[in-house]
Amino acid sequence: MKIYIYLIIAVFTCLACESDDSEVTTSPPLASAKISLSFKNYVVNNVNLFKGPSGNSINVTESYIQNYWTLYKEPSWKKVEINLEEMSLTLITENSADLKYNISLKQDSVFIKENNNLEYLGYFDKNTSSLKVKRVFKYLKKVPLDNSQALFISKITGFGIANYSNVFPSDTFTSPSNMTQTGDEVFWANVTYNYSLN
Repeated sequence: MKIYIYLIIAVFTCLACESDDSEVTTSPPLASAKISLSFKNYVVNNVNLFKGPSGNSINVTESYIQNYWTLYKEPSWKKVEINLEEMSLTLITENSADLKYNISLKQDSVFIKENNNLEYLGYFDKNTSSLKVKRVFKYLKKVPLDNSQALFISKITGFGIANYSNVFPSDTFTSPSNMTQTGDEVFWANVTYNYSLN
């Protein structure tokens, strides 16, 4: 009986020591907690336009962005530094003050902390050390109904992604059907700026 027990123990020992030929792939760790990334290119994700007097959606191309932002192809920041130890991100310009934010990472999403709020900045891929900064370009124009009101124009850029549900309703237009004057306009574009290692 003891021989069978020793034989079973020997078999299990051999099986446990047998090398497994299958490779386990793991993400390579980042070489440093501080990563310096450079701007590589941009992608226009979508362009949206609604115009009065009926609030119709109008198909436009990327070139329409240039009506309001001539320099949208080049971001204000040529470099981005991410410090994973301090959980901070610095947007580096060549001719004005740099912007530094505290950040929060949720999976691959990057959020900047501003005014006690988390604002979506983009997507950080730790495996390739690349960052996709999401920017919104939004233009609103409300023509007055009569001379007693003023023309309203708002031109905003920010981080994140704009879509119909976070553009309408607004204080200016609750829906496209409220765009009743010729000249009323709501325009937004989502642009991604791609950064990677130098």
